[in-house]
Amino acid sequence: MNIIKILLPVFLMAALAACAPSEDADCARTGLSAEVESRIDTLLTGILERHGDIPGISIHVDVPSICVSYGAAAGVEGWTADIPLTPDHAFRIASNTKTYIAVSILRLAEEGRIGLEDPISDYLPLEYLGLLIYDRYEPDKMKIRHMLTHTSGMYEHAGSEYTEMITADPGRKWSRLDQLKLAIELGDPYGAPGETWRYSDTGYILLGKILEEVTGKTMAQAMRDLIGFEKLGLERTWVEGVEAVPAAVRGRAHQYFGDIDSYDVDPSIDLYGGGGLMSTSRDLADFVRLLFEGKVFRRKETLDTMLSMSISPDQGTYRAGIWQIDVDGMTGWGHTGFWNSFVFHFPESGITVAGAITQRNGLKGRALCDEAVRIVRSVLEKR
Repeated sequence: MNIIKILLPVFLMAALAACAPSEDADCARTGLSAEVESRIDTLLTGILERHGDIPGISIHVDVPSICVSYGAAAGVEGWTADIPLTPDHAFRIASNTKTYIAVSILRLAEEGRIGLEDPISDYLPLEYLGLLIYDRYEPDKMKIRHMLTHTSGMYEHAGSEYTEMITADPGRKWSRLDQLKLAIELGDPYGAPGETWRYSDTGYILLGKILEEVTGKTMAQAMRDLIGFEKLGLERTWVEGVEAVPAAVRGRAHQYFGDIDSYDVDPSIDLYGGGGLMSTSRDLADFVRLLFEGKVFRRKETLDTMLSMSISPDQGTYRAGIWQIDVDGMTGWGHTGFWNSFVFHFPESGITVAGAITQRNGLKGRALCDEAVRIVRSVLEKR
């Protein structure tokens, strides 16, 4: 690690030098475009200089109004790999997957194959329903809408005790049923459906199962088809351990939870709907940007539903698989993930920022996102 830290400035320059804006023949770049890109580079190098515990950072910034579609990376692929991190490296996006799951469920609703007011008991197998009923859940009252918005009362299996289990045995393989049984074992319902908001990965693994039951496909294939990965050009997005690594992927970043390397943690810990996807900063940015550009849903009203789906008074800024945030008065929409991934789109300005910091402990990806947005906004104000 010491050798890598000594060489880190070299890796920084190599990675940043490899970054280049996307070419668009119809887009006229200006000095403002170059300023955004230069300042993003400076932001990344400054963070690594101040935070020696961070191996690397990947980010993609889209600002169509000034012809910026820029990927940048700084640092190394991993502490044990003398390889510069590049914008083409993929990483675990963890809970960012929830947005893809929510979009897939809403696409099924668009097609009339499910209803948002339908109870989950209409779609889950008896084995799942039996476990829920055993723990005093009422699956006939838990609606699809509740699951999307974390208002079903479903206990969160992926809390501190689960983290301790993963730390003790990172190579353990988990099934979706294992995780549901853990939720049943660890705690009782948070409340009746619709009465309270509590974030629950368990609710989303049940949505992943519903996708499989309704479509007759794996969760991975169902998402791919319903969202339209091929149509959208998401060539570097896949479900880890289930689908083959796409040919377009040029490398995978090591991500850290303290001293624990993601390479040593079995993907099944977060594979069934609460997480599971691998992606790059650009694919992550493209997905959310295209969602807001109307390229994913068939009807505009579906996105409106996704962004306005509020049930519980304490739900706050979470909607259906997506958070609403504020950066200095600018409203953004997106999600973050356990391994310090993030993506947010700001419809009013058209700014999209996505990426990951490859150390979960310490500086959060959301803070990096906010700083990148502030940089872009300050440049846009010069027009």
